[in-house]
Amino acid sequence: MPLFLILLGSAASGKIFGGFIGGRIAGFSNIQSITIGNLVNSRGMVEIVIASIALELGLIDITIFSVVVAVGIITIVMSPILAKLSIQRFAMEKGNGQR
Repeated sequence: MPLFLILLGSAASGKIFGGFIGGRIAGFSNIQSITIGNLVNSRGMVEIVIASIALELGLIDITIFSVVVAVGIITIVMSPILAKLSIQRFAMEKGNGQR
C-alpha cells in the first residue's frame, strides 16, 4: 500500500505540476495552467505501456506491475473530474457562473 500511495502521489503531482509550469511559461493564468496540468494527468497509458515492457523484460515483477497499472488507471479516471472542477472555477472567476 505505501508503494501505491507514493507512486500515485508522484505520478499525479508530477504531471499536474509539469502541465502547470508549461501553461505558465506559455502565458496562461494560474487556473488555466492548473486545468492544463489536470488534462496532462490523463496520460496514464504511458505508465501502463512502460510497465508492460518492463514486465516482459523481467525488470519488474507482477506485484509492481499491478501497482503501476492501478496508478495509471486512477490517474486516467481522476483527470476529467479534476479538469471539470478547474474549468468550473475558471468560469466562476470570469463571472460566468455557468456549469
